Amino acid sequence: MSLSPTAAAAAVALGCAFAAPASADPFTLCDPVTVTGPSPFAPGCGGPGEAGPSSVLYENGEVEPSVAASPTNTDNVVGFWQQDR
Repeated sequence: MSLSPTAAAAAVALGCAFAAPASADPFTLCDPVTVTGPSPFAPGCGGPGEAGPSSVLYENGEVEPSVAASPTNTDNVVGFWQQDR
């Protein structure tokens, strides 16, 4: 047995009427926090042929930083970046 399009639309509308609204804690800023240190990689750690002749090593450089917070627990925050690209 399948629902008619009208019955399906009514079921979706009824489900949406009783769904809990989304919410989030207020966003607050704090002072910057250093999360990285000197490069953990030894010079030449990639070995011969790792990079092209025109490649540049930006030692101690962190690029493309990102951060994400859990939608269910805002105390759970993860940061990530690319090291020494």
